[in-house]
Amino acid sequence: MKVTRKKLRKLILKEFREAGRYDSFDFGAGGGQLPPVKPPRRGGGGGDGEEPRDFSGRSNDPCSFGNPKGDYYYDLVFNSFGTWLASNMTAGSGNEYDNYLEYLKSIDPEFTMDLLSDRYMEFFELLMTVIAEYACENNIRDIESIYRNPMQAILNF
Repeated sequence: MKVTRKKLRKLILKEFREAGRYDSFDFGAGGGQLPPVKPPRRGGGGGDGEEPRDFSGRSNDPCSFGNPKGDYYYDLVFNSFGTWLASNMTAGSGNEYDNYLEYLKSIDPEFTMDLLSDRYMEFFELLMTVIAEYACENNIRDIESIYRNPMQAILNF
């Protein structure tokens, strides 16, 4: 069975959910990713030949973490989504995130948070990731068009 990056992400998130490790995560505390760790160089000759060869954090997928195109879209979404919500989802209960969920239900009656996660903050973290990946894969520059209707991006995840 071939495991794609998306399937692997879902499996890892499922394991986190089952272990209850997401309960104490604060997704708003920081951004970005940790720098890649390079192992120390081995001295002398020989070696067992099992040393990994690439620690650059880059892959052949231009939309993955560590590649300029993928980083551009992730930064774009993670830096603009909250501002977009604050300026466009003001009508309603006062909380723009709750208003956005109600808005999504109004444009698609089949929408539920469970399409990504049943946990509130985890849902929005994954939603931003899904939007960034979808925009990158499809070369969409108008991110706000995806914010207005992210269902295609969610279903593509």
